[in-house]
Amino acid sequence: MAFRRVEVPRPDPKRHRRLVVLGSDDPRFAVSEGSREEPIEGAFTDRADPKRRYFYLAKYETTALQMAALRGDCATPARERLLPATGVTWFEAVQAGQNYSEWLMKHARQRLPQEDNAIGYVRLPTEAEWEYAARGGLEVSPQDFAARTFPMPGGIEQYVWFRSTRSSNSELQIAGVLKPNPLGLHDMLGNADEIVLEPFRVVRQSQARGQAGGYTIRGGSYQTAEPDIRSSYRQELMPFDEKGARRAPTVGFRLALVTSVLSSPARYDELRRMPPVPTPSPLPSRPGLQPATENQRR
Repeated sequence: MAFRRVEVPRPDPKRHRRLVVLGSDDPRFAVSEGSREEPIEGAFTDRADPKRRYFYLAKYETTALQMAALRGDCATPARERLLPATGVTWFEAVQAGQNYSEWLMKHARQRLPQEDNAIGYVRLPTEAEWEYAARGGLEVSPQDFAARTFPMPGGIEQYVWFRSTRSSNSELQIAGVLKPNPLGLHDMLGNADEIVLEPFRVVRQSQARGQAGGYTIRGGSYQTAEPDIRSSYRQELMPFDEKGARRAPTVGFRLALVTSVLSSPARYDELRRMPPVPTPSPLPSRPGLQPATENQRR
């Protein structure tokens, strides 16, 4: 399972936080995808520049072959097992992260990144981590980050499996066949919907509010129409129905590689000494990122 490094913006010097504007300004999606300011933080510190932080995100959607391995089944590689693992529940995706973390701790601990005293582990990405990476992070301009999708030279069908005879033809496709987004991540949009860590909440007055509900799925799938493909795509999936745990044939996941927040006593003291967060200002107009410098792109 390959992971890509995803760098996050430097802290806002006035607010001492890393903030990005996510979601959409389209009034049709105001309840589920409203534009909002979110903190984004990397789990790991760049040793050469302590103000640069990053996390890792899986390069591909978790495949059926990988899912079998994470369940302890040494399956024979076959073409159909290279499809994303779909029909999984949030609980199974979380369990897959636990199984892989335990395996890595036992067999490849020395290869895991570390932050102070805290060693890395895998879990589902948060919504902010997922959407930030889907938009292209620091590898795109502020204008492209705020756009409906990341830049797609040559046309959307070279990057996204969507419902069309020009694309998926309403069938799930092998992971990683199409071109990646600017961060080197494949199938962030289309192919399989992706479960994220948090439950679904509505967005009101530029914030996620109210009742925590079902699963949150992101990115769209091979059954999503081309006009509906967008980085802000965000839907609630009911976790249960009259048959029990709901298993949607379009829903899969990918994993993030992160570590603990309070990685050492020094990190705890650093966070404790940070000045209070100022009263929130009105939501800034897009774009929500500073342009990437050449050093940040490296």
